[in-house]
Amino acid sequence: MIRAATFQALGGFDERFFVYLEDLDLSLRARRMGLLTRFVASPPSFHLGGGVSRQVKAERLFYATRSRLLYGFKRLPAWQAWTHAATALVCEPLARTVRALLRRSWQVLRFTWRGCALVYRDLPALWRARRWR
Repeated sequence: MIRAATFQALGGFDERFFVYLEDLDLSLRARRMGLLTRFVASPPSFHLGGGVSRQVKAERLFYATRSRLLYGFKRLPAWQAWTHAATALVCEPLARTVRALLRRSWQVLRFTWRGCALVYRDLPALWRARRWR
């Protein structure tokens, strides 16, 4: 929860993020403005992670990876952003592929490759968007 005036003063969510990490980016901007973020654990709640996106796993992988890459280039020092990008674009797809093969899960293999293909196709746009600060 955030006051409308505070949200507007922070410039709202960065619309270049879709679904993932826009809240983390907003929280960091709030902290840099000297605002406090509070975590309240007392109200009971239940978050069914991936509830809606369970049906579109390749797209979920695409948007999650894309947001992580964009956040890295926006918030991390260049060497860390590039290290993270190499890991996300090379190591992670290989690890996901090996895991799917070991489990003989052709469906997971298919959505992994499809999600990674979406990321690779989007690399030119990611390249243009990486220069934010």
